[in-house]
Amino acid sequence: MPQRRHLWKGIHDREWVTAGLRIEARIEKEPSRTGEAFELSLEVVNAAVGHKFPTYPTPKVFVRAALLDGSAKVLPGTAREKVIGWDARFENGEWKEYFDTRIPPGESYRETFRWNRPATARGVRAWVEVHPDHFYHVYFYPEFLKDQELTAQAKVLIERALRESGRSAYTLFDRTLPLPGP
Repeated sequence: MPQRRHLWKGIHDREWVTAGLRIEARIEKEPSRTGEAFELSLEVVNAAVGHKFPTYPTPKVFVRAALLDGSAKVLPGTAREKVIGWDARFENGEWKEYFDTRIPPGESYRETFRWNRPATARGVRAWVEVHPDHFYHVYFYPEFLKDQELTAQAKVLIERALRESGRSAYTLFDRTLPLPGP
């Protein structure tokens, strides 16, 4: 490292991650009337990361979509979510892989969300959130805090780490696409 400095920004830096990906959202076959089926296509392309995205099991990337009413509020029951990441955990003395949806270099992840248009739907929101410390926040720190032999000082430090890991998430992409009048 130049001058003994660690300059690799990685998954915690929104600008760094944005520079490596290309994200597009589009409505397929716009619904012209209430009840008509339609789809939102959301694609995340690993354009310049240089390795699988995300690289290791700690971060998760949430690809989300929801229908909005005329006030831009999410219509109940319309939120959808998929996860890009690698879920591998050490359980009962062995590693267990739950899923691996990481995106190899030059490839893409495409998700299609489907709805039947409610009468009150005026738009669809598509967004991508990065949770760099997901594994620590959801699994590691909560499990560690169950240890009955933790000192009071260790417990305070782990609780702080748990809070901080929950604040590292950021929105990488956020688009609202209007729906044509019913």
